[in-house]
Amino acid sequence: MLNSEMLKSKIDEIPKEYYGVVFEILKSIEKAKKYQHKHLASLETNYDASENWLNFISQTYGSLSNSPIERGKQGKYESREKII
Repeated sequence: MLNSEMLKSKIDEIPKEYYGVVFEILKSIEKAKKYQHKHLASLETNYDASENWLNFISQTYGSLSNSPIERGKQGKYESREKII
């Protein structure tokens, strides 16, 4: 498994003309971490919203416990002309 010492030893072997490239790669990793953190924070917010919605449903359903919703009798369909 890769560890920080292995990375540091490889960095020491990189020619100086590639330092800019390595630095850009490190910056892009930092940006990705920030984006991922923001994305995870928005997921937590969405979870709170869905939890609130579930609480709302459980509270309002209780108001129907004495008069449950029932499906009434179905009427007869009217006869219509055939579609050609």
